[in-house]
Amino acid sequence: MSRRALFQLVNPGSWRGEATSAAATQVGVVDVDSGDIHFVDFQRFGHSEQINWSPGPAFSDGQRFIVLSMEAGLCIDDSTRTSLWVYDLQADTLKPLMEKFRPVPYATAVGLLDDDRLVTGHNQDGENRHVISRLDGSDPEPLVMKGDGYSYCVAFDPVGDRIAYHTASRRGGYRITVQNIDGSDAIEVVGDPAHLYFGPQWSPDGQWLLFTDCLHGEDAEHMRADLCVVRPDGTGFRRLTEDRSHWLSPVFGDPTSKGGGAELSHWWPDGLAVTWVRLKADSQTPWPMMESVEVDDHWNRDYRPDQARGGTDLCLLDPSSGDTRAVTDNAPDVWDFRFTPSPQGDQLLFCRSRTGSCSELWTAQADGSGARMLTDGVEGSGVDHPRWLPTQ
Repeated sequence: MSRRALFQLVNPGSWRGEATSAAATQVGVVDVDSGDIHFVDFQRFGHSEQINWSPGPAFSDGQRFIVLSMEAGLCIDDSTRTSLWVYDLQADTLKPLMEKFRPVPYATAVGLLDDDRLVTGHNQDGENRHVISRLDGSDPEPLVMKGDGYSYCVAFDPVGDRIAYHTASRRGGYRITVQNIDGSDAIEVVGDPAHLYFGPQWSPDGQWLLFTDCLHGEDAEHMRADLCVVRPDGTGFRRLTEDRSHWLSPVFGDPTSKGGGAELSHWWPDGLAVTWVRLKADSQTPWPMMESVEVDDHWNRDYRPDQARGGTDLCLLDPSSGDTRAVTDNAPDVWDFRFTPSPQGDQLLFCRSRTGSCSELWTAQADGSGARMLTDGVEGSGVDHPRWLPTQ
């Protein structure tokens, strides 16, 4: 069976609740082997009040995936209404989810525990309250977390009985907590007001957590971070990098194809390496922080391609030995990100944006050979957040 991937199309106005391009209502699917591209336009299903659509978790059959849609309004505003759907690629059908449980307007799909249970997050009173329920919202059970701020990026361990997550803490910084699903045995494994400890990812054997560390007081852009690991009980903390060279907050494209969002580092499927989006020395993106904030912009960035320098390379880092292998070795002004290994570990997906150009979706063999571009989206809109669809 050919392997397929799901990807998001870039809409610069999405966070403001605007549809600034035709990509706003579409999601992409690509056959990675053949390169065939299919764009699913959800506008044709008649839900005109939903102006932005993006893909979510996929089901194990590789044919169905969850879609998040959003009505007009800021994506960070609790009052903005979202909807969750399941789309079937083979049947070309769209069906609503969570109809029996809707405590607040803003809800997102966090993940699937199995094909029958969904984890959702609900923005309420400055917190992100999580719930496990059936797909229709029945039998909801709260996923109790420590009430210390806004918690997100929930990751389930390989067995599925423990979670790790980070919290934008009221005590300052971001902290990472591990706990059982019922809220018991909660352990704050790392936390410090000076640090953004971000994006915990379980190792395949469940023995380690991989995450990033950004010194937010020294880095207002949250651009640079180190890779770190820790045991789920809080012991064994180690830095895998020391020079803050991981590109934590990619912002890319030009003003008509601008996108962004945090770069999570991943374990390779065999657990012997982790992904590292390594900034070249003295790199500066085309999107520095605004000198004077005159435009209400979610990332508070100006577009200064003339000031850009450097770029990124994709690397694999052995957490045990510290050995590093470059997967891409780019010329300046090439920015690779969204480093995503296939479940078999033999292929990878990534996005590439040249300074002043939209983001493209690329694939390559695990060692970087055979790299080829798959698409740059709808009419050059740009591509982001690729993920492999399951195969059976």
